[in-house]
Amino acid sequence: MPRIKFADVRFPDPNAPSVFDIEHRLKQHLINFREKVGKCKPDNQISDRDRRNILRKIAAYRDAVSRRSGMGHLADKDRQRLEVFSHGAELISVESEHRADEIASAIHSEMPWMAEATERIWQDMRASVRKGDLAPRLQPLLLVGPLALGKPFGPAPWRSI
Repeated sequence: MPRIKFADVRFPDPNAPSVFDIEHRLKQHLINFREKVGKCKPDNQISDRDRRNILRKIAAYRDAVSRRSGMGHLADKDRQRLEVFSHGAELISVESEHRADEIASAIHSEMPWMAEATERIWQDMRASVRKGDLAPRLQPLLLVGPLALGKPFGPAPWRSI
């Protein structure tokens, strides 16, 4: 099945070093630097102050990577939810107009009060089948109404399907 890009963001590199790896690398760099300039501490010890500085640098690095990704404003939980789309979203075709009728009927039976919206989705799916689209092309649809009216995806009056 074909896939499409889901969001204009950079997903984290799965091979990126862990916090532990970065900390180890920075500690080793500090030890090597001190040996090079002749200010090495006994047993190559890292002080608490050094450790705090290293952790601060790691936090700054992770912040910069997060901001650059386009997902810096999201909570960790929300970022993890989006991970399933790191390789795009799989397009699923509607094989026939009959299948479009079945899908629209199922949607309408779940939300009969949304008849105008489900009718529009149904017509869009049928048109996509006739055109031979890889997946249904649904026109944007703005759902407006008071809270708790039963709009899908939560109570926000600006959401669309």
